[in-house]
Amino acid sequence: MWRLGGLESSASGAIGSFLLLERTRLFVDESKRNFAAVCVALTFCFVVYSMLQVTIPVHALALGASHLGLGVVLSCQYLLPFLLAIPWAGW
Repeated sequence: MWRLGGLESSASGAIGSFLLLERTRLFVDESKRNFAAVCVALTFCFVVYSMLQVTIPVHALALGASHLGLGVVLSCQYLLPFLLAIPWAGW
């Protein structure tokens, strides 16, 4: 063991430093894997949502829904952003 400026080092210290480096490397690998998994999951969600925007109206029309009723129901999701965009446009 040797001492330099109040710091002690030994063979066990070097092994501890190596283990800390390995844990850090494993954490970085795991966070990259988690980030990739989140990206894939969000991409899948957006694809499914886009497909549902097309298939639900077609299915509703096949079940006998009126064009006006279908338009009202499908436009509801855009009503709140439309109403909030008008007062916030001056900000």
